[in-house]
Amino acid sequence: MSMKWLSLLQLVQLTCYFNSGSCGKVLVWPVEFSHWMNMKTILDELVTRGHEVTVLESSASTLIDPNKPLAMKFETFPVSFTKDEYQNVAKILIETWMLVVKDYIWIHLSTMQRLFDQFSDMSIKICSEAVSNKKLMTKLQESRFDVVLADAIGPCGELLAEILKVP
Repeated sequence: MSMKWLSLLQLVQLTCYFNSGSCGKVLVWPVEFSHWMNMKTILDELVTRGHEVTVLESSASTLIDPNKPLAMKFETFPVSFTKDEYQNVAKILIETWMLVVKDYIWIHLSTMQRLFDQFSDMSIKICSEAVSNKKLMTKLQESRFDVVLADAIGPCGELLAEILKVP
């Protein structure tokens, strides 16, 4: 057998040892607190498998623990309220939901409705301020992400994917 054929045969054998696949660019629109903990597990696995993961977070976000190094990138955008304001609303909502005695159901339900409305308004404002941020949207479009991964319970993931024209 000629050297050319031996080289070709060896190349074919070598290709059997490698996995074929490609890694993509993933843009993540997360939801805070326990939803983030669950999503982070998936994101860590994506990073391990070679995907480039970028997480969008507002300046009021509580996602990053500065004491833990992370393999994924974070893109932070400004919002019109502080981290303390956001955390305070979330804390009151959770405490009222879990800890307050519910002697008077109608009072409790109206209080919960008011707190959910306040938290939802903040979430919608985060979305609005993200998609209205021309500098951020330009940077995201230029990054050419392959997919947007969003928590279904939070607003904005679908809108962001539509704006960026990715699934």
